[in-house]
Amino acid sequence: MPNIIAILSILATGVFVYLVIYALILDWRSRPNQVFAALSLSFAVWNFGHSHLLLSATLTDVWTWYRVSSVGWALGPPLLVHFFALISRNRWFARSPLALAALYVAGFVFLIKQLTGKLLVKDFVMTPLGWDEVFYFSHGWSLAYMTFYLVCSLLGLGMVWRWGVTATEPRHRKQARVILFTGLPVLAVVTFTNVVLRHLDIHLFPGLAPILLVIWGIGIWIAVRRYRLMALTAKVASQDIVETMTDGLLLVSLEGEIQETNPATGKIFAEQPDALLGKNISALFPEQEALQPEQLFAQLEQTPITAMELEAGPEQS
Repeated sequence: MPNIIAILSILATGVFVYLVIYALILDWRSRPNQVFAALSLSFAVWNFGHSHLLLSATLTDVWTWYRVSSVGWALGPPLLVHFFALISRNRWFARSPLALAALYVAGFVFLIKQLTGKLLVKDFVMTPLGWDEVFYFSHGWSLAYMTFYLVCSLLGLGMVWRWGVTATEPRHRKQARVILFTGLPVLAVVTFTNVVLRHLDIHLFPGLAPILLVIWGIGIWIAVRRYRLMALTAKVASQDIVETMTDGLLLVSLEGEIQETNPATGKIFAEQPDALLGKNISALFPEQEALQPEQLFAQLEQTPITAMELEAGPEQS
């Protein structure tokens, strides 16, 4: 019977590799994109090592692949904090780069300790779904890493939560909610399965942390695709300018359908900007014959319009 957890871990590796490529294609020069790509790569390495660990035939191979996977779980926490600090524009980390540097130094210290010795586990046991870790119960390095992992996770989530609460743009609040709602359940389940159960010496199934983290990665991807997560797309800078304009802006298709707008336009018509999308521009200006799609684009073909004074219909006055 195939090892289901190993198969899921291999699939998760593919998902994270896709996220690496996706972020870099969007804008490889953007710092948030670079850090997100590095974070996704660390999780890809974690899953890659985890999948081979589960399929290993000997204990020697298990330790080898466990050390490979340690690259992901040792460097993942500081990368997570760094990414969330960037997207939430956290001023504390911006003004105290030494704090961020300290997190990376700690991550590398834990990685070196794992590669040269034993950091978290003292042995492995075979379960029906593959090899599983036997943690140290009171090992100083083990407790130090667990504290580091929890502090980084809670610090990152705290920055995103504060950003979502204080954000003035609806788009930013939606981005924060997606990241929080996908991240909090993952953090809770990972802490229970990979920390609590193993410290209680309960081995019901192998650790699910690297696989469950895919949910968080997909949540961030949704925030990028649907809600234009900050600097992860090249057009965000211009989009922020559009959203803070005091003048209304409408992007209209050749058929007169409104495809994009900004908050100022919503205020002019006393509607949410999203409610205007898909409407025909003639519905907003029923008294303006020049804005009927046929007349408007016929006029544009003959003489470019540089300015036009418009009045909203009676229902918008």
